[in-house]
Amino acid sequence: MKKFKVATLLAFLASSFSFSANAANWGSFSKYGCYGTGQAKYAAILWNIPRGHDWETACAAQPAYINGYYFPHPKACRNHSGINMWGEWSVPDHTCE
Repeated sequence: MKKFKVATLLAFLASSFSFSANAANWGSFSKYGCYGTGQAKYAAILWNIPRGHDWETACAAQPAYINGYYFPHPKACRNHSGINMWGEWSVPDHTCE
């Protein structure tokens, strides 16, 4: 299991450094309740979406690393009235019962 986490972390870091300094990035991840048993709902704002890029497409393609788990893309993307774009993830969490 450790080899898998290390490999996914390295892949995530490698993909993160391949973007320019102004590339899209996730803000702070916050827990917003539970989806169900063992699955927490996390969300974050996607910042620095390059001008002219579609927000939904940028969100759907942006990987994340949350609580030791790698996600190639969010479970859902929510455009909040053109003000900001949020990503949502279902993250394994033993506190959700």
